[in-house]
Amino acid sequence: MGIVPTFRFNLTSAVIIATVVFTGYLCLNPMGWLLFGSFWSADPGKAGVLTLDNYARAFASRELVPTLINSAIYAIGAAGLSTLMGLILAWTVVKTNTPFRGFIEIIAILPYMVPLLLLAISYTFLFSPRIGLINRVLMGLFNLPQAPFDIYSMWGMILVMAIFETPFSFLIIAAAMRAMDASLEESARVVGSSPFSTLRSITLPIIMPAVLASFLINVVRALEIFDIPAILGYPVKLYVMPTLIYTTLWSGLAPDIRGATALSTLLMVLTVSLILLYRYYTRQSYKFASIAARGFRTGVADIGKWKYVTLAFAFFYFFIAVVLPIFILAFFSFMPRLKTPELSDITQFTLKNYIDVFTYPITFRALLNSVFLAVVGAFLAVLLASLISYLTIRIKGRGSNLLESVATLPFAVPSIVLAVGLIWAYLYIPIGIYGTIWILMVGYITKFIPFGIRSVSVNMLQIHKDLEESARVSGASRIRTFYSILLPLVRPGMIAAWLILATIFLREFSMSILLYKAGSEVLPVVVFDMYINGFWPTLSAIGVLMTAISLTFAAIALRLGRGSSIFG
Repeated sequence: MGIVPTFRFNLTSAVIIATVVFTGYLCLNPMGWLLFGSFWSADPGKAGVLTLDNYARAFASRELVPTLINSAIYAIGAAGLSTLMGLILAWTVVKTNTPFRGFIEIIAILPYMVPLLLLAISYTFLFSPRIGLINRVLMGLFNLPQAPFDIYSMWGMILVMAIFETPFSFLIIAAAMRAMDASLEESARVVGSSPFSTLRSITLPIIMPAVLASFLINVVRALEIFDIPAILGYPVKLYVMPTLIYTTLWSGLAPDIRGATALSTLLMVLTVSLILLYRYYTRQSYKFASIAARGFRTGVADIGKWKYVTLAFAFFYFFIAVVLPIFILAFFSFMPRLKTPELSDITQFTLKNYIDVFTYPITFRALLNSVFLAVVGAFLAVLLASLISYLTIRIKGRGSNLLESVATLPFAVPSIVLAVGLIWAYLYIPIGIYGTIWILMVGYITKFIPFGIRSVSVNMLQIHKDLEESARVSGASRIRTFYSILLPLVRPGMIAAWLILATIFLREFSMSILLYKAGSEVLPVVVFDMYINGFWPTLSAIGVLMTAISLTFAAIALRLGRGSSIFG
């Protein structure tokens, strides 16, 4: 009888140690190799010495300063516009009597559910100077000599990125507004302040830390995402840091991995610094908490006829952010061949492009790879996230905060930077996963494990410890308690986390474009290749299928996870 408790203790300890070690390896390994590679004088796997030459070449590049300026304009512009739109939508939903506020809350986060690569491509179909449908309609209506819009520009990149980032701003700012005590605003209105004056003098000062946090996190996201600059900036050589890293890696006769590594390290330092600043403003927001102990209510202001203006803004946002992109993708997906689109083409629609998705060997293989990564990779990520959440929430020790920090570190590291680190790591570590689908799975899990931790942790915090303590008193080990008591109770959060991670894995492009090889293609890489080579009707069919899967998965996840626990 005395042997059993010892065995259980050892097994539990082994699981805890294995989780900590594996998480540390997964998250720190590529970053360590990236730093090493930035100082190494030879390519991965080759003999060399430590040197500063890689940084010297990076700083001496004539493209670095213009790229940094472009990156600053792009990131600040997109973050500023998205924060403004998120603020307006949050105020509309939380603080005003605008009609259909429940529906507006749903449509405010819908753009996130459209794959970003496809969102960017759809806007080229709408606003390209050559084939953009809206440009052609306006040129015909007003007899214009040239297209009025050029999406291949800085404003185009800022607009599309801002549309994608707005849901994040909405969730952060709306949460801060809901945490306010309405009595503060009602007191201002009692003395004659209008709803807009109250917004300016009471609401905004209180939620300003959340607004700044939203702005900073969107700056980081703009600096790390490769999809939009690849579609809208790369063709006209309008480089930002992710596209400069990509160009450096694949330009010339041979890949310049060391130059790309030095640039990646610079970008990583910048984004990690901004994340630390973001966390500072997030902590500062607690100092402005204004929830009263009793009688708390959020409060809704009557804004009169302005409620129709806010309603119109919300529906206009929905139209340009969701309806138009999905419409043009669907329109192109039924076209029989690549041509300048006309609305009259509807008479020639065909299903051939959807058939091609399943009959072309490369597209079908990419579909299978993407589904495998989404299903299996997301499952493994949720399992690891559940273990990490359990260790950091239930088994609090000296290392729990460190484990949480290490596990969430990849969130601050741009995907393309993480991919460069993985190249170094798995060219040196001879386990044979470089160039296979498995390195993609490792990269996806490493980068997006914080999403799973967030969703599972929120659900785990809502479960009282008494249930687990009762099981422990009855003789159950921590492992037995974990899978027999805790897991069934957090299952909705785990399912929601799996759905949202599967959606992200299905559309991840920034890492995939650097890590894939022949045979390990995924759908976003095939879509990008088809876009570059002009196979737009077929890529549109793939895009419609990807968007349908993403919307379905995300809708179920929102229902199970209550949205904010996943995206917030």
